[in-house]
Amino acid sequence: MKSNKAIKNLTILAVIILILILAFISFIGIPKNKLKDWEKPDYSFSKEIEGKGVSSITFYVDDSTKEIEEVVKSEDKEETEENKSDESVEDTVSVNETVSTDENSTEVADTTNEEKSSEDEEPETTTVKKTVPVNGDGVLNKDNYKKTKSIIQERLKEYGITDYSIRLNEDNGNLNLEIPYDHDDIDNVVKLVTSYGSVEIIDTDTNEVLLDNSDIKNAKAYYQPSQSVDDGFDFYLQFEFNNDGLKKYRDITKQYVETIDSEGESKIKSITIKIDDEDKYVTYFAADGNYTYLGFPLYQGVTDEETLTKNNEDTVMTQYIINSGKLPIVYTINSDSVYYMETSNVFNIVKVSVIILIVAVAIVAIFMILKNKKLGIFSLLLEIGYIAILLIIIRNSNDIILTITGLISILGATLINYYFLACMMKHTENRFLVTLKDMVLRIIPLLLFTIVFIYSNVLYLESIGKVLVWGMLISLVYNATLSNLLFYLCDKETIEGAEK
Repeated sequence: MKSNKAIKNLTILAVIILILILAFISFIGIPKNKLKDWEKPDYSFSKEIEGKGVSSITFYVDDSTKEIEEVVKSEDKEETEENKSDESVEDTVSVNETVSTDENSTEVADTTNEEKSSEDEEPETTTVKKTVPVNGDGVLNKDNYKKTKSIIQERLKEYGITDYSIRLNEDNGNLNLEIPYDHDDIDNVVKLVTSYGSVEIIDTDTNEVLLDNSDIKNAKAYYQPSQSVDDGFDFYLQFEFNNDGLKKYRDITKQYVETIDSEGESKIKSITIKIDDEDKYVTYFAADGNYTYLGFPLYQGVTDEETLTKNNEDTVMTQYIINSGKLPIVYTINSDSVYYMETSNVFNIVKVSVIILIVAVAIVAIFMILKNKKLGIFSLLLEIGYIAILLIIIRNSNDIILTITGLISILGATLINYYFLACMMKHTENRFLVTLKDMVLRIIPLLLFTIVFIYSNVLYLESIGKVLVWGMLISLVYNATLSNLLFYLCDKETIEGAEK
């Protein structure tokens, strides 16, 4: 009996020590070098409470013009002139039809044969340059403004910027974007928003569009050692096509090849890959090749470390831009578009939040101890351990940004766990399972709501969702193990005392 009691007491002591260690790591930090250097708790806060300020960028609907090349058949070019002479031609034909001599009949037949032979020949083509608006009048509407905003949000998410606010002026389409102040990110963010995302694979000679965005399933950036420069790297973009695009692409790979004519001369029919109206690569295919993907280099033979980083980042950003879709509206910035704004100081807000949390825990602790005595003391320790684990998870998660609503959610998760512990203390047998059965109908709807918040594009809701989902999951596992064990040992001690 004494040995069993000793084991029980040692187990209780071990649980208490474990909780205290977790609390020490969570609230104070980890000593790294003989207590002189500490790895202190570090959290990711939103721009409103980070205290570093924000960069505000205003994007304007581009009202400039651009020059495009259009391939026109000679017969189309002369259409106007032909229309002007229609009446005189009709008169001539009607006169010819009234002539009955063999000589005139022969002349009419000869004319007809000449017309037929000219129709059999391929019409000549010419390239005509046109000046058109970057954004045509037909695209400037509220639906396209909203669609553009949604695509930009997807690009920012892919790039890893989740802490931002974006406002759309539905009257003129202009956008205002606020992001945490960071000089390194400004240029990249501007590129993400202002890049059209247009992809065209064209016939190099005729400029005929063979494939475009609608044929591409996704783009993938990658790099590999350069084949032309020692210790260099090439940065590639690879297109995977959808079903219709793949059929077109395979037809293209059979047509755009190198051939040898009857005189033994090589003739190459090539394609040009264009991104945002800029020629990126010209290529052709092996006649006997079997192609599924289209990979091409954006940068080749790069050796300089700084250039390597820049080119890699640019290639990856091009992947994000293409995969998010082509913008219906093209935006631009001007010299006044970017400015810096001060925000509140993180220390004051976090200090107030910590004080509120401590006060809440203190009130809960007093209530627990007065009502449940020994169980109340253990419940207080368990609550402290729960808060410690939750904070460790939050600060080590790469995707939880604490907003003001996120800080409030930590208090909410603490109260939810306290309620779970209070319900467990009401029972004497199978405390965890009975409590879970009682609470399951309340937990599931809340869990579903918080999961929906996680996938929201609004950071304030996303912060609530992630904190509460982690809070509930930790509460279930924590109470099923440590809390259940500690209460079981207390119940066993009470039963043994009653037997005596």
